[in-house]
Amino acid sequence: MKYPVILTFLLSLVFFGCDDSPSSQNTNNLNNTNNANNSNNLNNTNNANNSNNLNNTNNVNNSNNTQNPPLGYLEFVALDIWAMALPENEATLQVSLNGTAIAAEPADLWPSSRYPLTEPGNLTISLEAPYHYTLELSVSFDPAAVPPFHVTHTTAPLKHGISSVAGMDSTTGSELPMVTVFGGLRHKWFSAQGRPARRGNTLELFIDGETYWESLMDDILTASNRILLASWWWESNFELVRDPATHISLTPTQRWENTIMKNLEDSPAVKRILVGEFWGTHDILDWITTDDEILAHAETPADSFEFMGQG
Repeated sequence: MKYPVILTFLLSLVFFGCDDSPSSQNTNNLNNTNNANNSNNLNNTNNANNSNNLNNTNNVNNSNNTQNPPLGYLEFVALDIWAMALPENEATLQVSLNGTAIAAEPADLWPSSRYPLTEPGNLTISLEAPYHYTLELSVSFDPAAVPPFHVTHTTAPLKHGISSVAGMDSTTGSELPMVTVFGGLRHKWFSAQGRPARRGNTLELFIDGETYWESLMDDILTASNRILLASWWWESNFELVRDPATHISLTPTQRWENTIMKNLEDSPAVKRILVGEFWGTHDILDWITTDDEILAHAETPADSFEFMGQG
């Protein structure tokens, strides 16, 4: 009988092609597990790399935080040509060592700035301020040389005020070479041979004399500390203000109320008056630019009113 044989053969083929035995499932699961393990290993490797990168970053940070001890010091004092301190809010001071900007120690007091030098090399100093010419200096530093510092004025022939003093510093517990450089900027408008420029003044321009004398009258009336006046001619009965509508009918006594001398005498401030004399000093013509009223105050002691004639 051949039909049962054929049927048995076909059934065996079906079971063979659809075999989903536990061993096959275990094999697939094993492969999946291995893949998962490989993935985990890969993640672990990446984490290890990240950890290494973090360590490298920490090493870089530690390297940046490590600063070499100073081998010497530069101290710079920012002045003008008259040896007066430049205003800190106006001056710009830049110092670099071997082309890299360096910072001053935070404890320094303007106009003095002190810079620690951690390596030998060339220092470049630049000092700027409004209305002044720029100063540039070059300082070579070699702690093993004698002397360890050499200052060069790189903006010559423009002659700024330059001075330097070399010495030793022991603030760190050891003797280190130090140089103090005084830099004096030349002013663009004021001569170095003349009187120094005065800072902190207020300048007001007037179109005519009438507005000026009115302003002077207001200043005298409001002054409480001191009044400083300088003139080439003095008249005590000079009227600072005049009312065109009533002035013509005023008596001499009424006009005296508006004079410079009357208002100076009434002021509680200390008065100092400087008047130029006509010919020389204290000669026979000095009376031309003064009068008896102002000279009387010059002869009276302790009246808070000082007068000096200058020829």
